[in-house]
Amino acid sequence: MVQKASEKKQPAKSVKQASHGDVVQLHQRFSIGHYPSPSDVMKERLLDACVAVAKDKGIALLKVKDVVEYSGVSRQSVYNHYSNKKQLLNDAFIREGLRLAESCSRELDNYSGLEDKFIQGFLYVYQNLPLNPLLKEVVQSNREFFSYVDQENYSPKAFSYLCLQSVFEAYPQLSEDLSELTEYWARGVFSLLMLPSEDTSTLELVEYYVRKRLIPGLALHTYQTKA
Repeated sequence: MVQKASEKKQPAKSVKQASHGDVVQLHQRFSIGHYPSPSDVMKERLLDACVAVAKDKGIALLKVKDVVEYSGVSRQSVYNHYSNKKQLLNDAFIREGLRLAESCSRELDNYSGLEDKFIQGFLYVYQNLPLNPLLKEVVQSNREFFSYVDQENYSPKAFSYLCLQSVFEAYPQLSEDLSELTEYWARGVFSLLMLPSEDTSTLELVEYYVRKRLIPGLALHTYQTKA
């Protein structure tokens, strides 16, 4: 098992300083505290309904009236928060991405080695992202879906940072190269999801691929040997 790395000589920037600015904004936008407001509760209900309808009908057939029926609220209640289908899908997509990333980050707390954390994070996203009715559209490169998502809110690097957030917090020296690490990791994950091959036809083969192809490129050993 890989041991926890020691810090570099030069003080690393904090994770928040090194991360994308939109990450903090997205957290603030979708985080609900212990005492959610009525508006927070309603939005969650509508987004839950949006995801459920997308799962049943697909995004092409999804209509605002379907969300009204599924959520059990009035049409006006929906329009009080979302004026159209695009706004609903955009917020649902962002929320689902945040949820998956945060659950991945929590999962990685169960692993102690630096390389193991990167590998298990990769496998977690590889297994779970295609199961989400909205997030899977990214893998399928659905052009219609991307017409509903604001491109400024679509950032694979920001998503990767959130997936690996607990890793960067446990190994602050990684923050110095956070942008490069998250970009490389994101490219590996999405490339494998979008372009599967016989070499990655089983989860065991995927893990082997990650260990032999992805991990060496991250050069994680350098963060464990530098004092």
